[in-house]
Amino acid sequence: MIKFYRNLKFRTKYRIALAGTIIIFLIASTIVGINLFHIRSGIDNPEIQAQLAGLSNMLIISVIIAALIGVVLLHLISRGIESSLKKVATAADEIANGNLQIADIKITSNDEIGQLGQAVNTLKNNLNTMITQINYVSNLVADKSKLLKTGAEDIKAGSEQIATTMEQLSAGSESQASSANDLFEKMQEFMETIANVVYKSQDVKNISENMVNITNEGSQNLEVTSQKMGEINKKFNQSLQMVKGLNEKIKNINQLIVVIKEIADQTNLLALNASIEAARAGEHGRGFAVVADEVRKLAEQVNASISNINVILKDIQDESKNVLGSLEEGYQLVDDGTGQMKKTGEVFQLMFETINKVVDQIEAMSNSLYDVIDDAHPISNLLESIVSVTQESAAGIEETSASVQESNQSIKNIHSHTLELEKEVSNLKGVIQEFNI
Repeated sequence: MIKFYRNLKFRTKYRIALAGTIIIFLIASTIVGINLFHIRSGIDNPEIQAQLAGLSNMLIISVIIAALIGVVLLHLISRGIESSLKKVATAADEIANGNLQIADIKITSNDEIGQLGQAVNTLKNNLNTMITQINYVSNLVADKSKLLKTGAEDIKAGSEQIATTMEQLSAGSESQASSANDLFEKMQEFMETIANVVYKSQDVKNISENMVNITNEGSQNLEVTSQKMGEINKKFNQSLQMVKGLNEKIKNINQLIVVIKEIADQTNLLALNASIEAARAGEHGRGFAVVADEVRKLAEQVNASISNINVILKDIQDESKNVLGSLEEGYQLVDDGTGQMKKTGEVFQLMFETINKVVDQIEAMSNSLYDVIDDAHPISNLLESIVSVTQESAAGIEETSASVQESNQSIKNIHSHTLELEKEVSNLKGVIQEFNI
C-alpha cells in the first residue's frame, strides 16, 4: 500500500486528501441529517430539542475533525514534497558550483519529484562523463598542438633558408642566361665570318654528315641523361642539375674549340707551306700565293674569334662555379645519371676521333675551312640549346621561388593558428578545472 502511494503523482495525492476530507464531512452530515429527519416528527418535545442541539454540535465537531484531517494530510504531503525538493535543490546547487562528486539523490517515490531527482542524477553523471572526456581531449589536443607548433617552427626555418637559396639561385641564373646569350651572339658572328667560304668545297660532305649524326646521337643521350636526373631531383634539385649539365656542355664546347683551333692552326701552317711553294713556283704560283694569304688571314680571324669565345666561356664557367657553390650547401649531388653521362662521354669521344680522322684526310686548305664550318654548326646548336635551357631554368627558378614564398606564408599561418589553438585549449582547461570530478 505504501509503495502504491509513493508511485502516485502529486496531483493525485492532493486529490485523495481533499476527497477524504469531503467524504468524512459528507458522512458526518448524512448521519446528522438522518437523525434530524427522525427527530422532526417530535420537534415540540424538549428531549428532541436537546437531541437536535446535540446533533448540531456533532455536525460542527465533524466539520472541524474533517478539516483537521485534511490539514494533517496536506501537511504530510507538503512535508514529503519539501524534503524531496530540498534534496534536489541541494544537489543542483552543488552541480552548479562544479562539484560532481556528490552522491546520487535518493528519492523512493516515483512522482514528479522522484523523476526530477532521477533527472538530476542523470545530469550529474552525464556531466561527469562529458567533463572527463573533454579533459582527456583537451590534454590530447594540447600535446598535439605543441608537436604541431614545434614542427611548424622547424618547417618555417627550413622554408626561409630555401627561399634565401632560391633568391641567390635566381640571381645567378639570370646572370648566366645573359652570359650564355652573349656567347651565342659571338658564335653567330663567328659563323658569319667564315660562312663566305662554304661554297668553296664539298669534298668532306660525307665525313661532315657522319660527324653531325654522331653529334646528334650524343645530344640525344645527353638529353636522356638530363631528363633522368630531372626526374630524380625535382623542384629544387632540378635547378642544380641544369647548372651542372650546363657546365658539362661548356666543357664539351671547350674541347670542340680546341679541335677547331688545331684545325685552324694546321690550316695556317698549310697556308704558310702553300705560300712557300708559291714563292718557289715564281710567276706561276702567284695566284695560289694570293689564295694562300687569304686563307691564312681567315685562319687568323678564326683564332681571334676562338679567343673571344674562350673568354666568354671562362666567364660562364666562373659564374656557373659560383652558382654551384651556393647550391651545394643546401642540396646533395645526385649520381643516378652517372652511367648515362659516361655513355654520352663515349659518344663525344667517338666524335672527337671522327674529327681527328677528318684532320688526317685534309688534303687542301679549302677542305680544312669546310671542316671548321661543319664543326661550328654543332657548337652553335649547342649554344642555342644552352641559351634555351638557361632561360627555362631561370623561369623555373623564379616560379619555384614564388611557390616557396607562398608555402612560407602558409606555414606562418599554420604557426599562428597553432598558437591560437594552444590558447583556446588553455582556456578550456581552466573551465574544466572549475569542476570537481
